[in-house]
Amino acid sequence: MSQLDRLRRLLLGRTPSAPPVSADNPVSGTLPERRQGNDASQLKLLLADIRDSFAKTGGAEIASADLVKALVAIEGRPWAEMDKSGKPLTQNRLARMLKPLAIAPDHIDPKTRVRGYKLSQFEETFSRYLPPEGVSNRSTVQNVANTGNGGEPGLSSRRLQELADWYSDQAYWHYSPNALAAGALDAELRAILRKEVFPEHVEIELARVKNRLH
Repeated sequence: MSQLDRLRRLLLGRTPSAPPVSADNPVSGTLPERRQGNDASQLKLLLADIRDSFAKTGGAEIASADLVKALVAIEGRPWAEMDKSGKPLTQNRLARMLKPLAIAPDHIDPKTRVRGYKLSQFEETFSRYLPPEGVSNRSTVQNVANTGNGGEPGLSSRRLQELADWYSDQAYWHYSPNALAAGALDAELRAILRKEVFPEHVEIELARVKNRLH
């Protein structure tokens, strides 16, 4: 199966079966599947934000630099910090993420040779993978950490427990009583949650994580 077909299957919710356990693959397929699922969720989120960016400009095309700037500016999305290094989304990274969908930047202004994207390049992809505009997409575009939660909004039980364990470890080893009382650790947890859930869900998920500490 090609990378394009695999990504399309993931976007449509058809997760490939796990690879068998073997000497070359001593661990089950849970981690690869989870990574693939996260990639698909992130790609859906990206497509939704790209569609919103086109809608805000009202144009039929947008320069790569302008699109990246618009994406990075969206609060509560992962585009401002794409990896552990904290680096934001770049034009090249955006192009790599869209490549499996056969969408690539091209010259949109023959006079200046500015490269970017045309709305027509996305129309089929939008209609296939996203709900119609004006319809809430929260049930479709989940946060990238939400895998295995039965399709419901919010973090999965596994992710909630991971964050609760992390919180307990941080509270015991790295934070003084005064810092904890001042809410420093809660602020750090909120920063994590803002990258994984919609802004309006941060406090809800914060409470769910802390409920697991009792």
